[in-house]
This record gives sequence, C-alpha cells and structure tokens, in this order.
Amino acid sequence: MKKQFRVFTAIALAVGILFSEACAYAETEFPVSGIYSAAGMTELEKTNAAFSRKAAADCMVLLKNQNQTLPLKTDKPVALFGVGACETVIGGSGSGDVNERYLVNVRDGMNAAGFTLTTSDYLASVGEYVKKTRSEFAGRSWETQVIPELAIGRRWIDTAAGETDTAVYVIARASGEGADRTDTEGDFRLSKTEKENFRKLRRAFRNVIVILNSTGVVELSPVSGDEGADAILFMPACGAEAGNALADVLTGKVAPSGKLTDTWAARYSDYPASATFADHDGDVNNEEYGEGIYVGYRYFDRKEVKPAYAFGYGLSYTEFELRDETAEIEEDTVLQASAIVRNSGDTWAGRETVQLYISAPDGRMDKPIKELKGFQKTRILKPGEEERVEIMVPIAALSSWDEDHQRFVLEEGDYHILLGNSSDAAREIACLHLKNRVWSPEEEAQAWAQTTSENGKAGRKFSAVQKARQEDGSNKEKAAGNKDKGSEDVSVYVSDTTQREYLNENLGYSLHNPYTGETYKEKMVRLPGDFSGSTLIDVQQGRVSMEEFVSALTVEQMANLVIGGSKLPNANGQSIGALYEGEQEIDRETLKAAQKNSVQGEAGETAGIYISSLKIPNIVLADGPCGLRLTPEYMDENGMVHTQYCTAWPSNIALGSSWDPDLVAEVARHTALEMERFGVSVLLAPGMNIHRDPLGGRCFEYYSEDPILTGLLGAAYVRGIQEDGVHGACIKHFACNNQETNRTGESNAVDERTLREIYLRGFEIAIVSARPWMVMTSYNLNNQIPAADDYNLLTRILRQQWESDAAVVTDWGGGQSTPSISMHAGNDLIMPGKSIRDITVRAFSDEQPSFEDGKAYPEVKVLTGIYGQKTEAQWGEFVLSDDPSKGKLQTITRTVSQDQFQKETVLVSSEDGTVRQESLKKKLEEEPAARYEEKKNGTVSITYKGYYRDNNISLGDLQKSTIHLLRLIMKTTQFQKLKGAD
Repeated sequence: MKKQFRVFTAIALAVGILFSEACAYAETEFPVSGIYSAAGMTELEKTNAAFSRKAAADCMVLLKNQNQTLPLKTDKPVALFGVGACETVIGGSGSGDVNERYLVNVRDGMNAAGFTLTTSDYLASVGEYVKKTRSEFAGRSWETQVIPELAIGRRWIDTAAGETDTAVYVIARASGEGADRTDTEGDFRLSKTEKENFRKLRRAFRNVIVILNSTGVVELSPVSGDEGADAILFMPACGAEAGNALADVLTGKVAPSGKLTDTWAARYSDYPASATFADHDGDVNNEEYGEGIYVGYRYFDRKEVKPAYAFGYGLSYTEFELRDETAEIEEDTVLQASAIVRNSGDTWAGRETVQLYISAPDGRMDKPIKELKGFQKTRILKPGEEERVEIMVPIAALSSWDEDHQRFVLEEGDYHILLGNSSDAAREIACLHLKNRVWSPEEEAQAWAQTTSENGKAGRKFSAVQKARQEDGSNKEKAAGNKDKGSEDVSVYVSDTTQREYLNENLGYSLHNPYTGETYKEKMVRLPGDFSGSTLIDVQQGRVSMEEFVSALTVEQMANLVIGGSKLPNANGQSIGALYEGEQEIDRETLKAAQKNSVQGEAGETAGIYISSLKIPNIVLADGPCGLRLTPEYMDENGMVHTQYCTAWPSNIALGSSWDPDLVAEVARHTALEMERFGVSVLLAPGMNIHRDPLGGRCFEYYSEDPILTGLLGAAYVRGIQEDGVHGACIKHFACNNQETNRTGESNAVDERTLREIYLRGFEIAIVSARPWMVMTSYNLNNQIPAADDYNLLTRILRQQWESDAAVVTDWGGGQSTPSISMHAGNDLIMPGKSIRDITVRAFSDEQPSFEDGKAYPEVKVLTGIYGQKTEAQWGEFVLSDDPSKGKLQTITRTVSQDQFQKETVLVSSEDGTVRQESLKKKLEEEPAARYEEKKNGTVSITYKGYYRDNNISLGDLQKSTIHLLRLIMKTTQFQKLKGAD
C-alpha cells in the first residue's frame, strides 16, 4: 500500500494550522513613512516597506510589563539610550545581509512616531561613535560587526532625568554566517558597561524599559528581576522597518503578540550542549549530539530546570482566557483540539496564540514530557471579543522513531493533550488511551479510549475501534533506514548518439559508493532514435521525453550544466563558477541572450552557453534569508546606472516569533515580486535548521528550537514564494547545520531517532507539503559523511520516502563533499562550481598529479576568497597517505638533481590568509607519506605514497542530476520567456 499516511502527516500538519482567519494582520493601517519619498524609490519598494513594517510589529515579544509600563504616550518625553538605538540590528551577516536602500533605527522610528526624545545630544554623540566604528568594517560584510556599548555619562543621565521619568535602553546583539556566538560578556551575557548603564538608569528614572534588539537569546538576569526593568521587549532582527515597527508597538498602535521560539535559560550552562558545543570541549572536528531528542524545552522539562522564559512565552497589553477546550478524533486519523479564546481585558485589542502539546507514554522508548504538535493564532480580538480556534494534528504526528524496527511507531498507553499559551502554561484537557502499539497496516489499533480531564471537556465519544495506522514504515522498500535498503543501481539512458564510451561496461572500474560500501550497477534503458537535434522546448512540448533529450547530451554538456557557473566570458562575482573551456565558441547571439538573464550580485548562476543551441536558459540563484541580496547599484556597458535595492525583511527568528504562517507566507509573496522585478529564479531561503544551541551563529536565519514550528513556518514561506508558479524557494541547510565553528569540516555524531524526530522533521513537513523547487545541502558531515555525499539522506529519505522532485544543490563550495560522489548521492548542482573536470575527467577516470617540467612537487595554485588566500596543490585525485585502510596504496616517484632539490620551494598557506614560500625539503619532512633519498649520482629521488579517490560514477548518475536540474529550469520565468520568443 502506498504511504498515504506519511504524506498526510506533513500535509495535515501544515494545512491544519493554516486554516485561520484571513489576514488578521491586515486590519491595522500603517501610513507610509516620510523616508519613502526618497528619490528613485519604486512603488514596489514602498509597498514592501509598508508590509515589512506590519510584519515586524507582529514579531516582537513582550517579556515583562510591570504595572502596565507599556504602551507609552507620545505626548510624554522619553529618554532613549544605548548604542542599539542608533546601530539597530536588522538582520545577520553573510548571506543574511541585504543591501537595502535605507534602514529605520530605533531613534528615527521613535522620532517619526512623535516622541520627544530628551537625549538628542547623547544620541548625536552615539551616532558619531557608530559612524567611526563602522568605517573599520568596510569591505567586511561577511563578518559579524559588533559595536561595543558605550558608558553613559552622568551628565547625559542627569539632563534627561530632569525632563522625564521614563528611560528606554536598547541593548543590541548581532551574529551571522561564519562564526558562532560566545558565552561571554558583551555577547550571550550583558557586558560590564551594559550592567552599569542599567544600574545608573534604574537609580535615575522611575520607569526603565529595556529593548533587547538581538539575533538570538541573551541572558537577561541582571535586568529582569523584581529590581530590574519595568518592561522588557524582545525585538529580534526585524528588517529595515524595525524602528518604525518598534514605535508602533511602544505606542500601542500594535499590541505585541509574538512568542518565543526558544527556551531562554537563566544561564548558558543550563543548555544541554553547552559543555561540548563548537570548541567548548576543545574538539572542533567532532560534535557529539549527546542530548539526543532532548533539545530546548524537551531538555528543560526532563531535567526540571526552570528557564528564565519558557518556549512559546510572550505577553500582550491585554489578557486572554481559554475556555470550552475540547479534543476529539476525526475520521480515525486526525486529532482535533479546539478552545474559545476571549480577550478579557478592557482597553487593548490583541492576538493570542493557542499551543497544543502532547505528552506521549514511555514504552520501549522514553519520551519528552511534552512536545508541541500544533498551534493557532487568533485574529485581532477587541476587549470582550472571542474566537474559537481549532488545531488539527494527524495521529501519525504523535509517533516516535523506532531504530530497532526502522519505522515510526505509536506506542500503547495514555496520550495526554495539553493546551495553553506557552510550554509551561499548557494544561491537560483530555487523555487518549491506545491499547496496542501501531506501526503497520497489519496491526490495527484496537480501541482508542478517551478520559476527560478535570481541566477540560472531552468532545464527542470515540468509535469503538479507532484505526490509527502508521504507514510511514509499512513499505519496507521505502522505510527510512530499513535494513533492506534496496540497491543503489542507476538507470542510464542510451540512444543512437549517446557517448557509449562512458558506459560503465566500457570503463575499467566497478561502481562503488565509498560511504555506504555498496557496489551498484548501471541498468541500461534503450531509447531507439537520434535525439541530438532536440531542444528543451521539444521536451516541454512533448515531442521528445526528458530521458530521450538527455541521452543525446554529451558528458561535457551535462558537466557544464551541473557544475555551476554561467560559463560566460564576462561573468563576475559568484556567477563565474566553473569556467567554460570552449569560451571562444560562444557566438554573439548566445552571449547576448544569456547576459540578459544575469543579475548583478547574484549568489550563483547556471550555464547560459546553451540558451540558443539547446534552448536551456541560465537561471539565477540569490541569497537570502532576510531578503534578496543583490548589488544595490551598478553601471552597465553603456554607462547607465541601475539600482537593485531590495527589501530587508524580518529575519527568520523574527518571523518565527510571530507564530503566524499566514504572515510568513505573505512576506514570501512580497519577496517573490522582487524576484520577478530583478530576474531572480530561485531564492536561497528559507533556512530550516534547528536552534540546537543558542550560540549558533546562524540562529537568526532559522526559526526555532522546535521542528514542528520550524516545519510549518518554512512550508508557509515556500508556498508564498512559489505561489506564482515561476519562482522557486530553496530550503536549507540539509541537514544539521547547527554551528558555524569549523562548519566545513566538523562531523555531527547524531543517532537516527534524533535525526528523524528533531533535525529532519521540519524539513519533511516543508518538503512534503509545500514541494520546494530546490534543497541545499549543508557544509558539515553527519556521522562522518559529508551532507552532499550522503546517499541515505538525499536519495533514500529525500527522494524515495518523501518523494521529492526538488533539485538538490550544494552550499557554496560544498564543504568536504566530492562533486562526482555528490551526483550519485542525489546532489544535482555543484555551486558555485570549480571545474567541469570534476565530472568530465575525475568522475570517469583517475586524474594524475600535475608536475611542472623538472619539478619535484606538484604545481600549486593560489586561490583567493572572502577569508584571504590559500594554496591548492594539484594532486589530481591522488591523496597522500600511508594508511592502507583508506584505499589501495600506490607510489609516485620524481627524480631531480641535488641543485634543483635544494633550491625548489613550495607555496603554502598561512593562518592569516596569506601565502608564503617554504623549502621543498621542509615540506617533504612535514609530510609522513613523502620520502626523499639522496643518490650517489647527484640526484634525489622523491616518493609519494597514497591512493586515488574512490569517486568514479555512472553515466546514469550524471544524467539523473541533469534531468532534475532541467526540470527545475523549465519552471522558471527565464524558460517561459525563451519558449515564448521561440
């Protein structure tokens, strides 16, 4: 039986939450700010800016509001302090850094809202300090730019306190790609300066409000106790309109409705991975996921550790009450819980989020105390107004992964259903009892029985026999990790003009996966006919099949497609990728047509050299997680200046805090409009990884510590981007990209249950229910296998079990992966692409080292990247090693004169990103697998011991990747335009 239940699991998880009141966030009108009148600003920019402001306001989380300190009245003066008031954090560094036209900081937002700020001179001084400090970061956008807090002088405080009794103190934290945060003062902890500033403000002002403007969790104990701030508002990285949105919340124009997406601990050491995360244990190469499934609130519940702020926590300016809670089983497969939410306040309108948790029974496997399974956010409720919310969860979502049986299972026992507005406020409303464990069609559940909790109502009676089949593991051929995994055999399509010399039967090697240890075969599929004159338009119009078309492509043509890069002679930036070795053959018509598709500042591009001959257009991939990242201004060949300013949207940690899939989808729809305007085919977003530890540098571009929240919001974003049918989303980073320290070299030791229930579940929900066009693999290794080379992850799980047709792309550079192995594993596009020889030569033969005439050491190339220069010796596919377990050891011998040996030098990399010369003799003495022997005849014999990489693949692997990529290209605007012109 086909695995309908598994598919239904992810779809119902997504759809069940998304049946909400339409666009509650649209009920408040936001005027266009005066800053929008800037010359040259388009109507799309203005529209997107206005909606970015709406979205950002719904992302803010009120953590404390003692004595209703907030909201503030604009007719009352306010003293504004903190470097973050001027240097407001709106996103993260690296791919999350948008080249926006402007940004509204806290100071400007409050001024625009009509506040009288009594600290204008102080803020002017801070502005100069920020300007001076920022100049030091010029050209370093890929580094996290942290501007330390300034001590607030007594004079500033006394002057301000003479005019107002209310102070707002902005504490800012930034993070980003390439580096993790630290458990130090000024990062996870408040700095001495920040703590002293707060103490001064507390003594001088009756009301002190702390705005935490951060890309992640910060320890707030110095400002959060009874003697702490009167109000604390978490403003995550909220995009270019952050300052205006904050002012909307501070004035009460929008009541805060955000909820935390992470557990905020009282101290960093309370987190389960704190002792071993990144370099904390001295080992940056291996990361032990010893906490297993107990991530975030699951761990705090299990260990009975009280957090500072619980997962799902967030206050409003009003109060809400839940009543008439019910739970019932619908059509034997879906759990439906509902409750009436009433705004019990008398002044402020607002929104509440109802969260559904399940406490599953311990059986053969231990279970968390509770786990989020669904949620629903109300529309804006006026005082006294109420709304019934319904949350639907498939029964299968209550299951756990059984490693022994290699499938998901519902264990027998009591399933407690809890509702509330945060993880620590959820109360039991009902209990379901399952008599037998369920995991296959052969074993039907007996009676589901329901008991009524004293805190809730039961809903309707359940039928005598409730069938709850878990078919996710019922098909053994598709069961994840099933011991009978099936072969890795590959179909190869052979027509009259196929390059048969690349068929495995004509090559001198067997097909072997070095990571799974499996030997596989080519399964020849004969397609009679000559299809060499066909184009991709012929495929689209049904004149030839995709398989017939690809069978006629040469290995070089397919390599140019799957190894990234436009292959155009005038390409720049990351669009260059791998160069086209036949550059002189590009005709003017092809060059002109392909260049028309290119976008300045894109993250990457596919080959444009076949746009005329094969009707395969180049398509554009662009960052990123906080909005399109493009070159803001450039001059074309005719001297005309073009602008590409894009909207800086709230980051994922901010959008996650909204707990609002409708809002997230609408942000994505607006982003797709910019993709259309600038010619971007695929957006490299959303990020779907889990906040395993709060110090993760890229937590800002991921949603949450919880996989269900992550999956539902990610699915909403994908649907929003792809709604128009011609633009695609690329979810990333698949999988377990949970730290930046040594991100291209570290290996995560993670068990299969943890992978399935925590780190893959969010991806599964988004992939199965929203069908993203692309999936990006991560840099890291998992259990010593590079993610892009992981056949189990990319083929058995992604392709076979989740039935995804997405094109899979490496993260830029691919980490430790090998392009040819990645092709067999299920990775389709290597970005940005280094050389097509990775396929044309290395995938089908053993590439020899490249020695210059008379030299003893291979040629060395110097590569320049964002972190400086590094050297790369041209060893081909030969790997220096004296370890026989790595492969069949062979030797390469070079003989040179004594004079040559003494004067020959080798370029080597330095830790500071520069290159230096080192003597050949010293280099050889540092390498255990190299030996030299001085002969009596005046020569020196150098012997290198090693093995050739086991990375040969099938022609069918290359065809498969090409097919996935071409199917993606056929969906894009670029192909639709080409088809129309043809």
